[in-house]
Amino acid sequence: MRSCDLNSSKEIYSQFTRNKQFDKLFTPNNQRFSYNVIEEVNFDTKARDAFRVVLDEYREVDITIMTTNEIGKIDIGVRSRCETLHVPPCEPHVFFPRAEAIIKAEGYSIDDDALMAALDAVYDAKPHNRRYYQTIRLTMRYRVKRSL
Repeated sequence: MRSCDLNSSKEIYSQFTRNKQFDKLFTPNNQRFSYNVIEEVNFDTKARDAFRVVLDEYREVDITIMTTNEIGKIDIGVRSRCETLHVPPCEPHVFFPRAEAIIKAEGYSIDDDALMAALDAVYDAKPHNRRYYQTIRLTMRYRVKRSL
């Protein structure tokens, strides 16, 4: 779900609340928890209080996974109910197969050494996964040959 869809107490409760008896009797695929994924969390002030309550009420039946690039902007009451996991950017050799697949899917070709050098340069300058994608886009625009 998108955090921009969770800007009021009403939106929070409609997304997260369910009948607790239902949760006890029926679990999807016999799993213990229901999972919620919220990308780019940045709740409106009105929604923060409701979200704290929901996290407390459903901690036995839900696992909520939130992503953000700005952890310091997440409400301290929400952060205190969470475990923080830092996910560093991929190292160039890990991202290489993905970059190669993207370039090939777009009908381009590039020398493996040149691609690896570009990914290494990104990682050395400012390691960030989005920068890899920007570099791929620029590389396809200026340095790679269109496959026939």
